[in-house]
Amino acid sequence: MALNLARTVKAGDADPKVVQILTECLEFDTITENQAARRIDEYNKLDEDQYNLEDIWGAFFRASFHIPHDHPAQSRLVQILLELKELPSRTVQFGDKELIFWSGMPLFHGYFSEWWQFCGPFDRPMDEEGKSPEEIVEEASHEWQNFVSFSARLWKAGLIGLFRSSVYTLREALEDDTGELELKWRIAAASEWIVHCGASDSRRDQR
Repeated sequence: MALNLARTVKAGDADPKVVQILTECLEFDTITENQAARRIDEYNKLDEDQYNLEDIWGAFFRASFHIPHDHPAQSRLVQILLELKELPSRTVQFGDKELIFWSGMPLFHGYFSEWWQFCGPFDRPMDEEGKSPEEIVEEASHEWQNFVSFSARLWKAGLIGLFRSSVYTLREALEDDTGELELKWRIAAASEWIVHCGASDSRRDQR
């Protein structure tokens, strides 16, 4: 299945250069995951005083929305982050903080939590031109399933601690009373935790 990661830039919350690098790796397959990580690192070294980490990490998060949940590129997206984390570390002053690039995954967890909280299917505006509310929710639900699949893979790779969120996702699907449309996407999202984490979910630290 062909990807179209270029649309990731249109949302305005993803660094265009990072999206370009991800596209070359995941869509065109012209560079490896390690090469993609090194190019992101080199790109950031161009101006160490102005790291726009929100948009850098946003490129990964937004790309995950547009990669089908069962596409191999989802795992490769996580692999780029793992490769990035393994690069030689350096400490950079960021405002009044010292951030460790990249082993410390600076600000990744905080921005990820924001995306998890505010980017669900029913957080999307319902007034998109040419689309009915039902069509918008359907499209957003597929994208949310993609993002949850990415989240589960991140957790399995040890890049985030989201035990409680996985449990909440499962509870929403199994216990909460809801309409048929919402139940459909909740079950789809919950299935991603089961597929990618399975029995290991209950044995990890409850962070």
